[in-house]
Amino acid sequence: YLQKALETQTRLGSEYGRRVTLQGLRRTYESRGEWDKALEYSAQVFDGEGGADWTEFTAVARILARRGQLAEAQDWIEEALAAAKRAVELSDGYAAYADLVVAYAKAGKPAEAQNLFNQLDDPHRTPRWRPSFRAYALAGMRRYDEALAALEQAYQEGDGFMTAMLHNKLMIPLYDKPRFQKLVHLLGQEQRVEHTRLMNERSQHRQRR
Repeated sequence: YLQKALETQTRLGSEYGRRVTLQGLRRTYESRGEWDKALEYSAQVFDGEGGADWTEFTAVARILARRGQLAEAQDWIEEALAAAKRAVELSDGYAAYADLVVAYAKAGKPAEAQNLFNQLDDPHRTPRWRPSFRAYALAGMRRYDEALAALEQAYQEGDGFMTAMLHNKLMIPLYDKPRFQKLVHLLGQEQRVEHTRLMNERSQHRQRR
């Protein structure tokens, strides 16, 4: 299916659609443990007109680490961090800042992650950042109870980004929490969340084989 979608997106000249499909193919082969194929599709993402964001750098780092190429993986983590910083410089938006908090955490720089988080969380800062972005940053730092509280706040405030955040992989450790399940039910997202859980479990099972 994804191969046909890639052909269609290429024929239509949709760079965004092509990039999303390539990332889907990379994830598929990564979940199967076919590292070379996964890296091949990731390389096509980088070669595309729009390039790749910091998350694609972390994907390459993750694949290399699973292949035992730890030094190379660390280099890609540093590249991911640099890409996240560039995104902040270009947009100066809270989504980019939240990404940078997560990038610091993934790069093994908890002090930098916490320092940036504290700046974003300053009650005197205006405009205030969305609680959904706050939840994402907290989950990236593995502060899951606080992330869950932020998601509840997002629901109470009608945060438009909350539904998408429920399906972010960083939230998977919250899936069995009754409070998280209540939010999922309130938003009618049971099937999509269960699909995310199953896909993650299958991916982990394939990687252990």
